[in-house]
Amino acid sequence: VDLALTASQKAIGVPPGLALLVAGPRAMEAFARRRAAVGSYYADWSHWLPVMQAYEARKPSYFGTPAVNLIWALNVSLGQILAEGMDARFERHRALSRACRAAVAALGLTQVPLRPEFAANTMTAPLYPDDIQGTELLARIKEAGAVLAGGLHPAIRTKYFRIGHMGAANRGDLLATIGALESGLAHCDY
Repeated sequence: VDLALTASQKAIGVPPGLALLVAGPRAMEAFARRRAAVGSYYADWSHWLPVMQAYEARKPSYFGTPAVNLIWALNVSLGQILAEGMDARFERHRALSRACRAAVAALGLTQVPLRPEFAANTMTAPLYPDDIQGTELLARIKEAGAVLAGGLHPAIRTKYFRIGHMGAANRGDLLATIGALESGLAHCDY
């Protein structure tokens, strides 16, 4: 069970590598007024805007080879989201989040969010128990069948790990993940 993909990828259900971007008129105006060159060739909207405008006009255009497999995966994922229904998907994420936070608390772990209302519905961020090395715990969890991610916040990245429960994740995925977490903790003498 791999629940460690980025939030946007898992929330939509697309494999890593595709970035979605929405820019409003003010952002486009700010881009046009910029004084410095864009630091990345492929991230320079000057290259992409003519391609997108041509596509809108139903004319072929080319700048760089698109990640066709990821675009198709996005199409499939959006179809799944629409089939499930947005309200049902949001409720499933809320239910998985509540269940995951409850399971983590039942294991005696505290979490990064100071209050439940600050917690995301798409990810749980437990703190590592005292005297347990994060890299060892994550390795033991992986051995037990789940891949979890370490922390990202620079100030506390070595103090917590992330459990994603979004996108296509379901109760079975969560139960397997919590079982792997429990097994990993036991192997670390917790």
